[in-house]
Amino acid sequence: MATLIPTPGAARFDARGELRLAERLKDCLEGNAWVWHNIPVGPFGRHPDFVTLHPQQGIVVLEVKDWRLDTIANANSMQVELITDRGNVSTDNPFVQVRSYMFNVVDALKRDPLLVNEGGSFKGKPVFSFGHGVVFSNITRKQFEQTDLREVFPPERCIFRDEMTESVDPEAFRERVWRMVSPRIGPALSLPQIDRVRARLFPEIRITQIALPFDEPSAKSSPADDRMLAVMDMQQEQLARSMGEGHRIVRGVAGSGKTLILAFRAEQIARAAIHGFLLG
Repeated sequence: MATLIPTPGAARFDARGELRLAERLKDCLEGNAWVWHNIPVGPFGRHPDFVTLHPQQGIVVLEVKDWRLDTIANANSMQVELITDRGNVSTDNPFVQVRSYMFNVVDALKRDPLLVNEGGSFKGKPVFSFGHGVVFSNITRKQFEQTDLREVFPPERCIFRDEMTESVDPEAFRERVWRMVSPRIGPALSLPQIDRVRARLFPEIRITQIALPFDEPSAKSSPADDRMLAVMDMQQEQLARSMGEGHRIVRGVAGSGKTLILAFRAEQIARAAIHGFLLG
């Protein structure tokens, strides 16, 4: 069972398809897989629906569309025309959207010299595999195959409604997800590398950023001992992102990370307030 961040009870799902996919990812992926839902990624704060990480398999970015087949009026490699209550509306092809999210993730991680290959034929390439896909939660594969949409929606990068039911075979679902990832060109990601991935994708979980906001790394420090990339552990991050609204009591033994979690929560509240002020 994969780790979903935030937890299902605390996550905010924009559509039922997102909830169903979250349940399948949590229940069907391996126990050492992590899934982040609707969390800003990288320095530009892009919002992919799901980012999934596995030490051996790599990183998959997934976007969910609750479109029905009869609402797709037209589609090409760049745009999709949808039939809505407000008339026909044009939107980006979801594969254009999800590829953009994926490259945003890759570019954020390539900033870290320990996450790219130093030499050989793969010099400058990421040490992790990556991929992307789109989930059509209201279209079955049989319906899809009876259309010409395969020309603009790559079938091997799609998951359909009938492939994410509660009765789906977990192994078949896992295979479908990881098939979207490019072939692995190196060893599995180590735990320190995974922490560096998390630090680059989600800067707000960096310990020194939260606890020591004015601390600057030494000019003599190397990427390997960069204290700015120390992060909360997975359990702390999951708890911090799953606290929800309202008052909370945080309990734990000394050194368990209570202060980190509270500082993270305070930062999130401040960011939300600033965001609301700017929008207002």
